[in-house]
Amino acid sequence: MEANIHLIAHNVFSGISALALIAIAFFSFTNENRTTAGVTIGLTALAAMTFIVSHAIGVNIEDPTLSRKVLMFNLSLFFIGAFNVHSALAAVGEDKERKRFIIFIYASTAALVGFFLWQPDMFLADSTPKMYFPNYYQPGPLNLIRLIFLNGVCVPYLLYKLLTAYGRACIPEERNKLKYFIMFMLAGHGMGF
Repeated sequence: MEANIHLIAHNVFSGISALALIAIAFFSFTNENRTTAGVTIGLTALAAMTFIVSHAIGVNIEDPTLSRKVLMFNLSLFFIGAFNVHSALAAVGEDKERKRFIIFIYASTAALVGFFLWQPDMFLADSTPKMYFPNYYQPGPLNLIRLIFLNGVCVPYLLYKLLTAYGRACIPEERNKLKYFIMFMLAGHGMGF
């Protein structure tokens, strides 16, 4: 049997990514200057690590039903959106002012995850073999909600808030902090997309 070099590379890079995300979370949680933005970035890293690990395991499972059950941990994507919105609002100093919106984002996340746990077929169907994967995602009829929530609501909102704050910032250190935050969000969501 010939080794599937693409699958092996995928698994190695998934493992490296998961380790990097654990390091980011560890740094965020152990930093002596813990801020709301930093803690929520750490939570984002843990949610992303959950996604990556479940993805790597799920696409390697031969049984399509078991693969889908493991891939259901991809519901962590909703938490990535909520934590990122919260971190962006905290980074620009609007987390107290926008407390109701933050509560709404977390409540929406909990409701969507709860619904998809109750009705998993709406999120994912049994996995099917694709490309070099033994099994891969087969979206359910309401999986599009994930894209709308993450890439249609959370990401545009947080980028708007960060870019607006960057444009208003007069202090070079603040502009620099926001620049790196924006680059972090663009890189993370760009690669994730």
